[in-house]
Amino acid sequence: FITGLQQLQASTGVKPISTGSPELDEITGGIRQDMFYLYYGEKPLIEILFRHVLAHSLEPRFPGDHPVAVYMICGNYRRERIDIDTDLMVELIESSGFHMEEALQRIYFFTASSADQQGLLVEELERLIERESNISLVMIRGIFKLHLDDARTRNRHVVVEEVQRSIIRLRQICARRGIPIVASGREASSRRLLPQPEASSFLKHLANVIIYLRGRGKNSRYNRAFVVKSPTRT
Repeated sequence: FITGLQQLQASTGVKPISTGSPELDEITGGIRQDMFYLYYGEKPLIEILFRHVLAHSLEPRFPGDHPVAVYMICGNYRRERIDIDTDLMVELIESSGFHMEEALQRIYFFTASSADQQGLLVEELERLIERESNISLVMIRGIFKLHLDDARTRNRHVVVEEVQRSIIRLRQICARRGIPIVASGREASSRRLLPQPEASSFLKHLANVIIYLRGRGKNSRYNRAFVVKSPTRT
């Protein structure tokens, strides 16, 4: 075991991955190794954020570095639920100065359409880590989505247990290797002024940083980010 101070000191020597927004980086400190970040709120904002974080995760952290990123997408069998905007991805990669083909070869995409498949993704990640020693980021879209979207109608408690076990295992694997996790979730149905994330009691226990994203209002020039949980910010 190590203390929280020791973990913080160990992570300060590694350049964090940028979110693509200086203001959001100021709030979160960027994406630091060993940390689990959960973003929830308006879907278009999260999708744009994820493209920027993924592009920045490919940046070398030291001379000669060629980091690898993993992007997991959890959704149902409808095609539009698992597609990503490749045009924007390529644009961000090229604007970062990378060679497009070389950079795309350093991104692994995994998809799952059921809770048991989400567990298989984590097993595949563990095998990938054995082959690739330079993974800089694991990103998972819809981390708790399949507990409702799984097609099985009976024994729903089994589905929830499968999703929770996969998330716990993912956290353990990445923590052991010092790989940051960036995940997205949905809002829980709530009448609170600040909506809570889906499965908030479970995810609040595992995630180190939780950020709620809200789009611009009528008279606002900016989107908003609310800190729900952070070890350094209120």
